Amino acid sequence: MGGNLGRLVVLTLWILLLLTPVVARAANEGTIQQAIAEISRLYEDLDYEHALEQIHMTQKRSHQTLDDIALSLYEGIVLCEMGKQAEAIEAFKFALYMDSTAKLPVQVSPKIEAMFESVRQDVVSEIRRFDSQSGERPPIDIKKAYENSNYERVLDEIRIARQMPLENNENVQLFLYEGVALYNLRKEEQGKAAFKSALELRPDARLPGEVAPKIKNAFEAVRRMVKQEMSDANRQAQVEQSLTPDEDRTAQEPPSTISEASPPPGSPEAKRPLLSSGMPGWAWAPGAGGVALLGLGTFFYIQAGREYKLLTTKQFSDAQEPKELLSSGRRAQAASLICFGLGAAGLVTTEAIYLLSNNSRTVPTVRPTAALSPMGGMVGLVGALP
Repeated sequence: MGGNLGRLVVLTLWILLLLTPVVARAANEGTIQQAIAEISRLYEDLDYEHALEQIHMTQKRSHQTLDDIALSLYEGIVLCEMGKQAEAIEAFKFALYMDSTAKLPVQVSPKIEAMFESVRQDVVSEIRRFDSQSGERPPIDIKKAYENSNYERVLDEIRIARQMPLENNENVQLFLYEGVALYNLRKEEQGKAAFKSALELRPDARLPGEVAPKIKNAFEAVRRMVKQEMSDANRQAQVEQSLTPDEDRTAQEPPSTISEASPPPGSPEAKRPLLSSGMPGWAWAPGAGGVALLGLGTFFYIQAGREYKLLTTKQFSDAQEPKELLSSGRRAQAASLICFGLGAAGLVTTEAIYLLSNNSRTVPTVRPTAALSPMGGMVGLVGALP
């Protein structure tokens, strides 16, 4: 009984979870329709200012194409009545690009009707021209959709716009609009990627209009990241350029350290640093390291012997103390053996280099280098080991 009840509760929760978006969408649609009815009432009452405010408020909550069309048509009509002809034409275009067969939702004056039909003819002609050239519809005014906070529509129109050839500045603007739209749709990582693409094209780009402080801060953080990446890339290029061998200078330097006959200038042998014995200039490094390791091994060996002596002669009052002393002595003994082995390997390496250099004219092409730049300096080795 209890198991069946639990499954019933889980099933009920799943059903509620699935129905919640549907119910919310239906409620929003009902609210949009009520707002459009209120806009119609305000228009009939000749209250154009409040009707326009209601249109702009409703456009921010509209996510359906039919609602966007109706609101844009009402906007064009109200703007015509207010004497704002240019803005009215843009509103009519916005609606007609989505549906070129749209009809005005209310009875209007012949003057407004004539203007609307003229805009329709222009839109249809433009759509046909684009259809014949690329098979794509022309983009709706992205800026207008952005100002109306219709971010889904912004993304749709950006996708259409990118199907046509674009200049660099146009790509920057599309990325900026895309980033803001994605952030407002809570797709923050995608928004950051869009901002980065815009700033890589133009590091001094600015956001289109006022945005939320959170989006502005995120945008500036991406700008700092892009500038840092560019600075690192420039610094790396400078370092690599400073490390490039100067062949002309090397060819002119006299081979004073070579005891035998000098090779022709510019030949590979002329660029290899040798000691007077013919041994590579860095051959001493393994031997020097070996000597240091032998000295360190001697220190650990003496320490291990001292602790062994204490272990065999000292009287301990605590049973834990001899265990710790024994463990420390073993560690010192192991360290001394490791240092002796590595030190011997270093000395043998130097000796091998010396013997090979005397028996063969082939020498390593490794040479030490140093470089300075405004951002710092670098020392290292350049060339190939044998």
